[in-house]
Amino acid sequence: MTEQSEKDFQAEVIKVAKGNNWWSYHTFDSRRSEPGMIDLFMVKGIYLNLWELKTDTGKCTDAQATLLEALEKVKVLNVAVKRPRDMDDILRRLKR
Repeated sequence: MTEQSEKDFQAEVIKVAKGNNWWSYHTFDSRRSEPGMIDLFMVKGIYLNLWELKTDTGKCTDAQATLLEALEKVKVLNVAVKRPRDMDDILRRLKR
């Protein structure tokens, strides 16, 4: 039995998510993304899933493992639209 590819697995997860009314995002070409960026960003109601998808034998890169570890520690979520006039708030939040 051959292992399901990560691409096929991801397509299956996205199909199930969309079929269950999740808003989902996957970077089309990760070569231009920050190293370690997760595969799927999915939102539905009060739920947010940030998932890195791997085959049964796939391994995370060091950058992926670092990001996942950081995300697991998150206790505060700030969602906003920021504009140049918000720079004082941006600086205050990013200098924490």
